Amino acid sequence: MAKELNYLEDEHSSTVSSSTSFAHRAWRLVKSRDNWKDKNNDKQSKIKALEVKARDLSVSRDIWKERARRAEAELNEAYELTRLTAKEKVQKKPGK
Repeated sequence: MAKELNYLEDEHSSTVSSSTSFAHRAWRLVKSRDNWKDKNNDKQSKIKALEVKARDLSVSRDIWKERARRAEAELNEAYELTRLTAKEKVQKKPGK
């Protein structure tokens, strides 16, 4: 039992530096926390900006898809009219 207590005391004394004051360690912890919060806020801002950009791009993509569908429909309609017109012209030609 005495050996266990000595082990615990040695372990505890090695983790706590006697040359570093409590106030200094507290200051470093606060500084570390503040740095972490700043980094976290920066990351959250970047995430928010990317989410907004992704949403905007998604909306833009949907608009362009709809425009492409309409253009394709108009092209198909024009092709069909041209084909029918050409077919009528062939039928109206007098036989040779």
